[in-house]
Amino acid sequence: MTKQEFTYVLLRYVPDPERMEPLNIGVVIQGAEGMKLKLDNHFGRLKGIDKNVYKRWRDFLEEEISGEQKSIFRPSRESPDFWKYLRSLTGDTVTMTPPLRLTTSDETSSDGILEKLYNRLVSRKEVERDLSPGRPDHPASEFRRIRKERNLDKRGLKKSHALKTPGGEYLWAPHRVLENGKIVAIDKIEVDESPDRTNVEIDRARFAASKVSRIKGKATRWIVLIDPLKDDAFRLDAADREDMKRAFEVTKKAVDKAKGEIISTPEEVSQVVSELEPELQPAA
Repeated sequence: MTKQEFTYVLLRYVPDPERMEPLNIGVVIQGAEGMKLKLDNHFGRLKGIDKNVYKRWRDFLEEEISGEQKSIFRPSRESPDFWKYLRSLTGDTVTMTPPLRLTTSDETSSDGILEKLYNRLVSRKEVERDLSPGRPDHPASEFRRIRKERNLDKRGLKKSHALKTPGGEYLWAPHRVLENGKIVAIDKIEVDESPDRTNVEIDRARFAASKVSRIKGKATRWIVLIDPLKDDAFRLDAADREDMKRAFEVTKKAVDKAKGEIISTPEEVSQVVSELEPELQPAA
């Protein structure tokens, strides 16, 4: 069966430069059929997004990636140099991941591959990662399973809850937070389908490690669920896999230095939840 080779990037939008939390807004792929782009045209309707700013960026990106070749300075869209050119056009509001390689024996057209990448990495439909079973032997998946089974989110375990300094300066928003006279912040590095998502969570955990000590006035417990990175986790070449392994180790050391607790097995997840449950609201 013939293999197809693609290179792709994720485009991200940063609504608040202070929080520095990018949201995926689109995918660009480069393959034998040329360059293809799919953007979230409804993103501008989300709360907190300036729809006019987003529309200007969307129109600009569509023109650069799919429009006519008007500038002699724009590299061919079939060349690796186009990615460098595209990155040079992004800034603080719209960012771009490094190019990622994808090899598939799927005979779907490039439009079909683009659609699959978009649905998995960008789409805000209910087929979100939080609803997928993940890998049952990994701590991040086990935590998700227990949260659903015991309704922890409805019993006081908060999502998207920002932690701040006593002066109100934003620090970071952990994966889940419990505040009940003290703070329990829970983050994760999940290894599932997308290396890109895993890299984002590695970066966020390392960023959080630099902020934990700035929480004042409350006892704080910081827990980081870290999945094992096995050699069959992703279809990465040897260099990219080694880079990810190094990033894992650097982040683990940062978590340890920040006195965070690394949870690396489902059994440890069960123990942590049993310690937290008495602090939550009773189950209905």
